[in-house]
Amino acid sequence: MRRYHAPGLSHPDSPPVEVIVQEIVMSVVMPVAAKRPARELELASRIVEEFTKTISREILLVAVDAPDLDGAGADE
Repeated sequence: MRRYHAPGLSHPDSPPVEVIVQEIVMSVVMPVAAKRPARELELASRIVEEFTKTISREILLVAVDAPDLDGAGADE
């Protein structure tokens, strides 16, 4: 999304990427959260925070147009 939004390829009236992502996540989270007690939500929040920290440390992000993504190995 950022790749198209940043250079102006998105519709001029489209909201920023962060707003779109927040709306999508909240549209899923809020109906579920409304059915759960606060204690469960607090526990779930701590678990998601731990997952997020682990994912942030362990996942290597590579640009889509990186040369190594064409299937050729470094030895070729």
